[in-house]
Amino acid sequence: MKILFIATTFPYPKDNGKRIILSSIFEYLIEKHGIENIKMCLIGNETVEPMWQSKMDITLLQKPSSIEQLMNIARHTLLGRKSIQESMLYSRVTKQKLNNLISNEKYDLIIYDTVRASQYASDRASAKEIVYLDDLFSIRYEKMIETLNTYPEADLNPLGNFGNNVPAFLMPILKNDVVKKSILNFEKKKVRNSELRTCKGIENCLLISNKEIKYLHDNYQISNVQSIKPIIDSGSYFRDDSYNQSTFIFLGNLSIAHNSVSLIKFLQLNIKKIIEHNLKVKIIGKNANEELSLFVQKYKDNIILTGYVEDLSKELSSATGMLIPLLFGSGVKIKTIEAFAAGLPVITTDYGIEGISVEKAKEQFFFLENNIENYWKKMLELREKRINDKFSELSRSFYESNYSKEAIYGEYEKLLG
Repeated sequence: MKILFIATTFPYPKDNGKRIILSSIFEYLIEKHGIENIKMCLIGNETVEPMWQSKMDITLLQKPSSIEQLMNIARHTLLGRKSIQESMLYSRVTKQKLNNLISNEKYDLIIYDTVRASQYASDRASAKEIVYLDDLFSIRYEKMIETLNTYPEADLNPLGNFGNNVPAFLMPILKNDVVKKSILNFEKKKVRNSELRTCKGIENCLLISNKEIKYLHDNYQISNVQSIKPIIDSGSYFRDDSYNQSTFIFLGNLSIAHNSVSLIKFLQLNIKKIIEHNLKVKIIGKNANEELSLFVQKYKDNIILTGYVEDLSKELSSATGMLIPLLFGSGVKIKTIEAFAAGLPVITTDYGIEGISVEKAKEQFFFLENNIENYWKKMLELREKRINDKFSELSRSFYESNYSKEAIYGEYEKLLG
């Protein structure tokens, strides 16, 4: 079986939710069909480690120049139907190269890693095509607008991780509040149309969230979208009795709006009680903004900013619990599943547990608290060893039944063939 992977993100390192899903798919295909039968076309200025370059067939396709991006936005977004994200990664040269590749090679399976990658889908393809939609960005943008209305002071980047593809001279403009809301409202409509067009044009679509699949079905009568779960390797995560009974972890890429905005608000509302009860919050994630960095510096005895950590096993196995105080967001939060895999008790809002079938559990094994001002109270409860140990055991059991490799590979067989 020959497989073509058309991607905008390389699956490694596994430093965010999207990469964890992509690496899950990638590793399944390697185990099933062999790395020699997989070709990857990577669009954009992604960095690929030499190790992978030597292992597999990878073609790097550069993103358009800044001038071409602006011309694309004028032509394909303002006057056309593409979203801003699609226009900023669109190139006629790349389109022709991929068309030629698909025409000249006989692939059995073609996978697109996002809606903006699926814009390169070719009419010449005779292969089975699959697009991983990631989250529904139209819903994410809707939640971001609501958050800006509720917390106008929030330092919210409307493009999140995709901001890495934006020309540097445009970034200061994006900090203006009026510009933020205008971009989000405009892009929400464009992205929604692109999501619907993709679902109707490609037979096999995947989303991580069952809630979002239901949304597409109920509102747009789309029924060809199936859910895909991440494979979280628990490794040596699981805790023993030596865990620190005062340290809590926040995990996530801090350039993503729902992480940075929610974390700052949580810290502002809880810092007095955190200090009073000698609690510690360890923040694991890259791209902290200036506001967060200054806050950490001010309260460095109780808040620790580690940056990105490649091997989470030590951190997760030695903490009291994981904090997921998200005020908005969309899709399934991989960090929640990683905590369950580690047997690490969780305090979360509805957004942190969205899309995870926790209702199947017979007993409570995490704290659900939507008022993030009360998080310090739940943190104190998790310091009680009896509660912590119970939550830990039940969390791990939930992971093994629902998200272990053994539980998921059977589902991947049906989804990916």
